[in-house]
Amino acid sequence: MPVLSASVPAYFEVEFKDNNGNWQQAQRINPLPASQRTLDFKYNIIAITGSQYFHNNFQIRFRTIGKRRLTDDTWNLDYVFLTARRPKAQTQFDIMTSRRVSSLLQQYTAMPIHQFLANISQSLNDSVYTTLNNYENQPRGITAHSTIQIGNNAPQQFATHPIAMRPNYLQYDSFPDKPADSFFTGLTGFPTIKSSVYVTSAETVTPDTRYNDTISRTTELRDYFAYDDGSAESIKSYVFGQGVQLGQVAVRYDLNKQDRVKSILVYLPKVGNIRNTIVNFKIWNVATNGDPDGSGIFTTSFSVPDIAQLDNWIEILVNPSVIVNGSFYVGWTITATQPLFSVGLDLNKTTPIRFTAVGSNWGTENLGSLMMRVVMNNNVTGLAETVAQTKTSSSLYPNPATDHVTIRGTFETMRLLTSTGQLVMEKKGNGTEMRLETQHLKPGFYLVHLQHKNGIETQKLIIQRN
Repeated sequence: MPVLSASVPAYFEVEFKDNNGNWQQAQRINPLPASQRTLDFKYNIIAITGSQYFHNNFQIRFRTIGKRRLTDDTWNLDYVFLTARRPKAQTQFDIMTSRRVSSLLQQYTAMPIHQFLANISQSLNDSVYTTLNNYENQPRGITAHSTIQIGNNAPQQFATHPIAMRPNYLQYDSFPDKPADSFFTGLTGFPTIKSSVYVTSAETVTPDTRYNDTISRTTELRDYFAYDDGSAESIKSYVFGQGVQLGQVAVRYDLNKQDRVKSILVYLPKVGNIRNTIVNFKIWNVATNGDPDGSGIFTTSFSVPDIAQLDNWIEILVNPSVIVNGSFYVGWTITATQPLFSVGLDLNKTTPIRFTAVGSNWGTENLGSLMMRVVMNNNVTGLAETVAQTKTSSSLYPNPATDHVTIRGTFETMRLLTSTGQLVMEKKGNGTEMRLETQHLKPGFYLVHLQHKNGIETQKLIIQRN
């Protein structure tokens, strides 16, 4: 029974149901001291010897005890294997992957496709790796395979590695290979790329142990940069203390070619935010010392919306779009007198977060990745201005929508995207009116892009349920 040690003090408990219907503690597993904790699965055997457990209604229960705060006190259970008269020293033949596949991208978890194609080799990570475990008390020879799948196309293998797994051993396997640039040349649209590592071995005891022989992750090539994986394991709030008039927070982004910032996406949790709190979002160039430069090249005021709209991605438009080249920072400024302002924090990847009180030096924290994404427009001059000029040429109704929405207006192509830029639907214009069925879509905020001859019109659509 492999379990994962907790990230903070808590315990994992195994209980058996006796013949009187009562739950009895069989084992309590306490976390290791903080200095010894790892992300490794631990193989554990519990003998069932009491006569009170040998009945037709026998059950096993697992409980975790800890703080109910986000995912700080989380234990992961891989599988449970029951067998009679099993020797205590006998281990299960199971080679498993136990760590997330490394990001396909060197710096980001997602990036604009036009930035990716501008320098494929530099954008790709140097290696694809995961963690392999052998819990058996004898060595095993296996083969690890790495594949890339673009959209719905067939997976393509780009690396194969024979590995001699030592007994009872955690083997961190970092492959020196990365997919060739040729896998991605000529990409169009907004593709999703699936990178996988799978293991071939001689596991024959039970097919159930083969489910953990493959591990995958997806990479979005859309129109935005992201450091996060879309999941907020925590939140980050900055309070700069008494007497501080203004504080600033910033994250750096590096480009493969000149571009324009179209909007900023920020994940705002319900915890730590108050309606109508005013925050100024900013864009800075990079100074010669690597810090955000001066007072910034763009500033826009933002008001935190109602709590019902939070625990969601919120878009802050950059209009007119801002030209950036090389590297730039995006972030916000806050005042000491305003209420708390919090942003989602992804703990699975660490990206430097810069912060300062105005007049002080910039500091750096490495706590995770702020859930703040930057949407780019591929250096299309005047796109934001074109959107502003054509924003009333079409109409959506009803909005909010439930089971359908009608788009009235003349356009060449309609694209429906999530607030994070994921393409949901695409249709050619068919005259002056188009009806979209929305009952299959999740409630939330969407963007409707209408392609005209002279530009792109963007409208927001809210989908809700009755």
